[in-house]
Amino acid sequence: MLKKDFGYIGLRFVNVKKDILTGLIFGTSWTILQFALLIPGPGGINRSDINASSRFLI
Repeated sequence: MLKKDFGYIGLRFVNVKKDILTGLIFGTSWTILQFALLIPGPGGINRSDINASSRFLI
């Protein structure tokens, strides 16, 4: 499309396995932290904004 390669825009695939593993570790731990502490801490599903949003999911 723009006829530029990944190296030109600064994207390098030097440590791809390490980068993927790091992303998976931090992504998984952030998700666990949210579902275990951040969402239930202030009231979880009983919060009015979360309860109102959950009606759109059903």
